[in-house]
Amino acid sequence: MADVIHIIDRNRHGRGVVAPHGAPPPDRVRSLREVAQLANMSLSTLRRVIKNGHGPKVLQVSPRRSGVTDLDFLIWLEGCAK
Repeated sequence: MADVIHIIDRNRHGRGVVAPHGAPPPDRVRSLREVAQLANMSLSTLRRVIKNGHGPKVLQVSPRRSGVTDLDFLIWLEGCAK
């Protein structure tokens, strides 16, 4: 059985907030900085990986803001493990 990766949201007090049934909402959009922290890499490394076409699918939230959904992050992370 595959390992399960749990992503816990943090509220403004730094306390973990988990969605019902222990699963985070898969459509939550995280900043590239958050994704880099979760992937245990620097922001510049993540940007380089994305630029080379080997990173997670990036969603353009606004003209100056981009992010990655939790679902796309997990799919990319599983692909890196193979």
